[in-house]
Amino acid sequence: MSESCTVNCKTTSEIATEILVRRTSFTPIIKIDENASTDNVFSSTKTCLADEKQAINLGDSFDEDKRQYVIPIIVVNKDNPSKLTISVLEGYTENWFSDQNGIVEFICSNPKVAITPQTYLTSYADIFSISINHSLSWGDVFTIDIKSKDNPDDAFFSNKEVISGKLNCVVIEKDVFTTQEIESLEKENNSISLQVNKKPVEFPEYSGNYCMASAERMLSKLLNDIYHFYSVDENHNGLNNIGFSGKGAKDRGEYFRISDFTSSDYLFNDYEIDHSILLATKSLSDYQSNKYLAIKLPSENNKLFNYFSTGIKGSIGYHVYYMSVSDDFHTLILVINNSDPCDPMYKIYDQHGQTSSSGSLTSIQEGITKQTSWTFLNQYMNAGFNPDLYSNTVTRLWKIKRK
Repeated sequence: MSESCTVNCKTTSEIATEILVRRTSFTPIIKIDENASTDNVFSSTKTCLADEKQAINLGDSFDEDKRQYVIPIIVVNKDNPSKLTISVLEGYTENWFSDQNGIVEFICSNPKVAITPQTYLTSYADIFSISINHSLSWGDVFTIDIKSKDNPDDAFFSNKEVISGKLNCVVIEKDVFTTQEIESLEKENNSISLQVNKKPVEFPEYSGNYCMASAERMLSKLLNDIYHFYSVDENHNGLNNIGFSGKGAKDRGEYFRISDFTSSDYLFNDYEIDHSILLATKSLSDYQSNKYLAIKLPSENNKLFNYFSTGIKGSIGYHVYYMSVSDDFHTLILVINNSDPCDPMYKIYDQHGQTSSSGSLTSIQEGITKQTSWTFLNQYMNAGFNPDLYSNTVTRLWKIKRK
């Protein structure tokens, strides 16, 4: 004897209607198109141990293997509109007939945020853009819920509304920088290195040691500030009265700190000097062979890496550090690209251009030790290879921020 329904029973007609609605409803999944160009925005869709993201279940209107939706993190610009490119994917792919178009709506949690367009008539495989404007403060967070429904003019109209995605958004923080800002910094570095590397130099501006001036010029472009940082005009003449006579990077770094241009600072000096390398270095030729061997870092020491990884965690974008090595013997700019938090990268620049210290953040300790080693041994050579006369190995770092 067949079993009979006794609780919450549905008629054959009701079941048929439910199946029809499900098959004819517009059920898109809204994703960020990371292959498209963006304006004033970072987006992160990957999830990893360093950047675990929230997820939601889109519900049983979608294919079972498509219901888990990882919520992207979107970092928007503070003062300029941010543009996101959106992809529309099909969420239900059974062989039954399904509605191919409908309306997507973007609903923000904060009334100070405007999304244009807020609703959009679209179809599967479509790609379109939205613009995000706001009047929020640095670091403020908000969410955007994405819902979809059928187009009322459609012959197979269904009243059913589905959740198609969600965005977790944050206004860029004061100590995180955009791609465009880093491009300004790199462009200035290219301009500087072009002049510094000329032999002989073309302009008197570049006749002396230029590492401190180079670092400040890059920061000046990054922050669009010609008053607190050394800057030059198009004729290579100084734009302000800032000078470096009798000063080191620690003096300028302290000035940046008290002027509210830094979010953190760090002093590191756990290096080990290989005295056998010092004793074996007795000529310029020896220096060239040994310059990256004089200073080492204890294998279990991860303090530098931890300082950087902690400082960038949860902050998607670029991070910039004013840095000196070998007790201010050399001044550099360090840039960490955390636009992909699952694979952050770093570069170090000086007046000659991008240095050989670059790569994955996991190798940043080796990169800084490398810069420390050659500068330390260079000072030793300048002191006449006297083992009693060599500099301190200290590294100083200041994390730069907008005022």
